[in-house]
Amino acid sequence: MKRKRVLRAIQRINGRKRSIAVDWLGLPWSLAVTAANTSDNEAGHLVVACLKGKLPRLKVIAADHGYKPGRWSGKFR
Repeated sequence: MKRKRVLRAIQRINGRKRSIAVDWLGLPWSLAVTAANTSDNEAGHLVVACLKGKLPRLKVIAADHGYKPGRWSGKFR
C-alpha cells in the first residue's frame, strides 16, 4: 500500500498552464503559457513582468491567493 502512495506523489504533470492579465473590461494585456508544474506565483511574475514599463498608470493588481500577491509589493514599480 505504501508503494502506491509514493508512486502517486511523484507522478509527472502533463499539460500547459495559461496565465492572463486583463483590464476591468476583460481586454487582454499580457499572456504567459508555462508548463503545468510551474507554480501560479511564478507564472504571475512572468505575466506582470511583461507589463512593466508598458502601463505607467497601473496601480492595482487583483489576483487570487494562488498568486501570493502579498509577496509582490514593490517589485513592479
